[in-house]
This record gives sequence, structure tokens and C-alpha cells, in this order.
Amino acid sequence: MALPSVVRAADEPPPFHPGAAAKGAAIFPGLVLHGTGHLVARDRRTAYRLMALEGAGLGLTAAGFATLAATGASRHLSPVIFATPVAGVGLFIVSWLADVQGVTMPAGGRGAPLLGAPVLEARLGTRYVYDPTVAYGTLVGPALDLRWRRWRLSPGAWIATAGHNVRANLEAGFRFAGPRPGAEAADGSHVEAALGATHHRFRENFDLTVLEAQARGRVDLRRLGPSLSGSFAEWGLGLGWALTHFHVGARETDADGLLLARFGYGLYFGQAPGRTGEVMAYYDHRHDDYAGGLKLTGLGSGAAGHVGLEGTFYVFARWGLRIEAQAGSAYLAGLALVHRSPPGAP
Repeated sequence: MALPSVVRAADEPPPFHPGAAAKGAAIFPGLVLHGTGHLVARDRRTAYRLMALEGAGLGLTAAGFATLAATGASRHLSPVIFATPVAGVGLFIVSWLADVQGVTMPAGGRGAPLLGAPVLEARLGTRYVYDPTVAYGTLVGPALDLRWRRWRLSPGAWIATAGHNVRANLEAGFRFAGPRPGAEAADGSHVEAALGATHHRFRENFDLTVLEAQARGRVDLRRLGPSLSGSFAEWGLGLGWALTHFHVGARETDADGLLLARFGYGLYFGQAPGRTGEVMAYYDHRHDDYAGGLKLTGLGSGAAGHVGLEGTFYVFARWGLRIEAQAGSAYLAGLALVHRSPPGAP
């Protein structure tokens, strides 16, 4: 079922049907001035909002990179300075992708979010990780999301089939707004805070423990304009404390701070009660996971995180498949079987 219909306000632009000119403007000139596609399609309000997002993104990116260049990207800088260019690049990319999606995707092909969250979501999956420095190989593992009102508890683990490499994590979250069990939302937008702990045991005689706190959110982009229905953006920002335990010779523990920053752009597809799902491309700044950070040259070497693509497709109301791919200093591909109960409100 699609999102409930809304009475159009007097100042809201009428629905439009963009032609080839608007589509070309979004993809090519829109690379420079985001919102061009909507401007050609005469949806000025959405166009100006996308231009404002692009401007904010460029400002944050320039300020962040200028500060990093002036200080030599010192690891002792405040995490806020590192998070600034991540947020700026995210706004820049999302505003362009939203402009392209808004004028190229036909209205009949757009999906809608579920307005309620399942009480239980269980996953059983496998991953293959190629890392030139650590022999991860094939991993298998379960994961679980348990929700009660605004609260969420999420244990999970990944176990290497060819060696003693195990990564276990536990996260607790509180949702301030958005879909949750027994309470339908207006759309898929949500905001939550989370505390987490991860322990990763390596066969190379050291362990890694990470304690973290972060805030995450999702915004359905239809809030910027009706033409952007079926798309969403995600963000995340937090801090972690990484403890590396060495077990060779004199046992020592090194401690280091960890910036957690993330942004993504995604699309819903399908509408309940039929087949539903979503897909999202994202950037994740964290370096302690399997993919690590991107290998770059120059000042950015070692600073950037990894990129990824993830999607969930429910073949049936309660059963679905989840696919993922990540690229950083290592490469990861994964597939999981997903079960949710209840399936969520359409």
C-alpha cells in the first residue's frame, strides 16, 4: 500500500511529468548545479531546496578540507573537524542523486516505506572477505533485532570458517521518532541513538574491542518535494574507543579514538502487501570493520573510510534476502536470509 494521500496545499507545485530535457539537465548540467533537472521541469521549490543542500555541502566540504590541509590531517584533531567534510560530501552527493531520481524515475515505478517496524528481525548470512593482509576468507553468522516500543537490542556475530577469527557485537538503541512496533509513522523517516560494543578476535595473536556511541537517522526525501517520493537519505555520527590487545611477548593494550560518520542515499521499491524492499549506496568512515579504509594517494591516504551497497528484498511478507558489497582496503560480498515478524504496517 502506498503512503496515505495528502491534500495538496495551495502553494504546492502541481505534479509534473519531466521530459528528456529535464532528465538531461539533471544528469549533465546538474553535476554542477544540483536541482537543474527540477528547474527545467518547473518544480522550482524542490529545485531551490536541492540547490541549498548543494551549497551547504560545498561549504562544509571546503571548510573541512581546508582545516585538514592546514593541520596536515593530524590524528589529534577534534573528530568534529574530520566529520565536517564527510557531512559536506554527503549533502553534495545526495542533492545530485535526488535531482536525477526526481526527474528520471516514473511515478508508477516508485516504492513506499513500511510505516511500522517488526518486533523481531532475524538474519542468517555469509560473507566473503578478500584482504591482502588478514586471511578472513568465508564468514558465517547470525544477527537479531529485537524491538520493544522505542527500544532495540541487536546481538550479532561473524565467524570465519577457515580459522580462529570471530567478531561479536551487541548494540542497544532508542528511537526518538519514526516507525516502531505498534505505532505507525507518517513515512520511513526516523532518528535514534545507539550504544554498542564489539569484540574481534584475530588468529594473529591480538584482539580488538570497540565501545561506541552514535546517533543515526533517515529522512524520506518526499519531505523536500513530491517528485522525490520513493527515495531517502541516511546519516550517522558518533565516537568510538578502540582497544587493541596484544598477546605476544609483553601483553599490552593500545587505546585510540574512532570517528563514526556515515551517509547514504537509497530507494524504496515495491509496495505492501506485495513484494517490498530497499537499496542504498553509502559511505562509512569507520576503519575497524572488515573493509577498513580506502587506499588513496597523498593527504587522503589512510583517512578515508569505505564505500558500500546494501539491499533487502522481501520475496514474501515475512521472508526476504539481503545482499551487500563493500570496498576499502579489503573487499567484501555478502548474502543473508532475513525473517521479520510481524511484517510491518504498509
